[in-house]
Amino acid sequence: MLVTDDMALRSLIATSILSCFAYGSKHYATAANLGKAMGLMLVVVACVFSQPVLAQASKSDKTQATQLEADTITGSPESRLELRGRVKVVQSDLSIRAPEVHYQAQTDIMTARGGVVLTKDKDVLRSPSIMMQLGSQSGTAMTPEFFLAKNNARGRAEKMQMSEWRTQTLSQVEYTSCKPGQNDWVLKADSLLLDNNTDTAHAKGAVLRFFDVPIFAMPYFQFPIGKERRSGWLTPSAGFNSVAGLEVSVPYYLNLAHNYDAVLNTRLLTRRGLQFSIDARYLAETTNGTVKAEWLPSDRLKDDTRWGFFTHHHYKRDALSAGLSVERVSDNTYFADLSKSATQAARTSLPTEFWARYQAPWGAISGRLSQYQTLQDANSSIVPTYNRMPVIDLALTPITWQGLQFNLHGQSTRFAHNTLVQGNRHYLVPQVHYDYKTDGGFIVPKLALNLAQYSGLKGGNYNGSGQFSRALPVASLDTGLVFERQTQWFSKTTQQTLEPRLYFLYVPFKDQANVPVFDSALSGFSFAQIFSDNVFSGQDRIADARHVTPALTTRWISAGSGAELFKATLGKRYYFNPQRVQLTGPSAPINTNAGTTSSDWLFAANGQLPWDVSLDAALQYDQTNKEVVNSAYTVKYNPSPRRLVSVSKRFTKNTQEALDLSWQWRLGADSAVLGRVAYSLGVPSANLPKGLSEVLLGYEYDAGCWTWRIAANRYNTTANTKATSVYLQLNFTGLSQVSSGSKDILNRSIPGYQPFEGKNTWTYDAYRAF
Repeated sequence: MLVTDDMALRSLIATSILSCFAYGSKHYATAANLGKAMGLMLVVVACVFSQPVLAQASKSDKTQATQLEADTITGSPESRLELRGRVKVVQSDLSIRAPEVHYQAQTDIMTARGGVVLTKDKDVLRSPSIMMQLGSQSGTAMTPEFFLAKNNARGRAEKMQMSEWRTQTLSQVEYTSCKPGQNDWVLKADSLLLDNNTDTAHAKGAVLRFFDVPIFAMPYFQFPIGKERRSGWLTPSAGFNSVAGLEVSVPYYLNLAHNYDAVLNTRLLTRRGLQFSIDARYLAETTNGTVKAEWLPSDRLKDDTRWGFFTHHHYKRDALSAGLSVERVSDNTYFADLSKSATQAARTSLPTEFWARYQAPWGAISGRLSQYQTLQDANSSIVPTYNRMPVIDLALTPITWQGLQFNLHGQSTRFAHNTLVQGNRHYLVPQVHYDYKTDGGFIVPKLALNLAQYSGLKGGNYNGSGQFSRALPVASLDTGLVFERQTQWFSKTTQQTLEPRLYFLYVPFKDQANVPVFDSALSGFSFAQIFSDNVFSGQDRIADARHVTPALTTRWISAGSGAELFKATLGKRYYFNPQRVQLTGPSAPINTNAGTTSSDWLFAANGQLPWDVSLDAALQYDQTNKEVVNSAYTVKYNPSPRRLVSVSKRFTKNTQEALDLSWQWRLGADSAVLGRVAYSLGVPSANLPKGLSEVLLGYEYDAGCWTWRIAANRYNTTANTKATSVYLQLNFTGLSQVSSGSKDILNRSIPGYQPFEGKNTWTYDAYRAF
């Protein structure tokens, strides 16, 4: 063993003494007259003090210690050593094993021959011959096979040149992340530079072969070899659209800095043309945002230039925050023609907004400017959204005194529109409530005053005075009890509750028929609505009310974890007086039955059932006509990860009746079938026919070092047109770390979808036989 640092003089002397004992055992006869033992000792001492390398080694200034071990060591440490049989060279985290090693002390060059195995941390290199300068860990390996632990990649080459192990340059190389013996995909290159300083690989004369079929070739190719973000090509995606034709997207990722980056995408649509896009994002201490721009210079089907621009920015520093959003497209059918899913194709309103907010200890004040681009469907006209120029909002911090809590909220808005009524609306709502809660129940009385002032009303079909004011008191009382008992929920020990609740609401009548409807609508009939103080959303309509709402809720709560296993609620509203305020038209009683009338019954249930089944159900039942008015049911079966089936049915009288089935079902450990079917059962009263509104079918396969995903989607683009799209994605683990295309479509369409990520199933530990 040779140690080449200045702290190991004693170890080196001991090693030399052992070597001299071996030498003296052969030549002790020169001092035989002193006895065998004494003669051997003199020869050893003479040998030790005749070694000039001891002084040199003890004075050497090597930064790392190098240890040499072998069955036999011959030569001189000051010039040349030859090591044979089970040779081991160790320097820090570098280890070399070989049957034969030659070491030149003066040049610090080691030459290893035979079945040489080099390990650096967890990287492994095997070669018939390696020459390396140990101090700098630089050298050359011939016909090496290598394993890189950083990204579980391996391969072989004709030659590897190493520079301080920070870079490795390989010639005529084959590179893959597949496990030994698999070789499903291989990147072949004339040269490959592995730069560990930047965690980037640079390939020249590169050809990617998949199952030995060349599918991609480039004179220069760059890809990441670490987990940090790196500029480079992302996974290409291919597809087919029944209108646009064959589609191929080739994205390139730009890692511009640690806090901002961008994706450049080239999208070829064979029937339309070439679309270019940039999707950039940034993150700073006080600001963050995204910018996305799309440009199709010449759409051959539309004979026009198509473009889209979408940007969102946020600012926050101390008490001040602000934001800017701009979304604009070139024409009404932009999303219908160029989107990839039904969700995108259905977009009709695009905002341009600027807002600012100041948060202080006393409360918050904010302002907003909003304009909208409304995309019209040629077969179904859409009423444009009101522009708000501006909105000023004020909310005071709640003040608590003697259990009472005071709140104040106000807003001032200027509504602008080209064809509808325009005007100003100012409202202020002070309120006070007392919140008393115990383990056994609660009582919450609340009193509010809704003040509103309208001015400058004009345009559209408005023929009033242009002014309107309103002052309405709102009084409510919410109270309930909680009873508990221990019981069983499908053989599980649980705590069951029984929670009766009563909600009283009083609002006097105020005729608001001459007030324009800027942002109000009738809220959907639900438990959220029957326990609120207004059946309308927004502030343009305040419904008169004199009613009480009883409800009963029961829950099953796990005795061990405290998690809610199941919940069911039943309730309805009873009117002491019919409601007169309506959204449009004159004020007239909505509930025409004489005396006390009531709303429909509401029922809701959700939770976990046995057999890995979950349920979410809601029902509105008209007891007068004995019919269901509204219903929504969802049943999910999820026995294990990536095994999910969901069935939903939605019904609204005279409006819709539809079924929705979605699934992801894992086949074995490495593949899954996916899909979604949305089917309309038809509504004769609304002239809605039966038929499929969307169909999505997909399949994905994970081979560990690569994943394959395909999705076919048929969906409505406008009221009377459909489109079919097919998207294919092939991801090679270790060449690209970001996915797009069909994966995004599946995420949007299948609730609970869990994609295969292409994670390698083999590691360095499994590669030790290498």
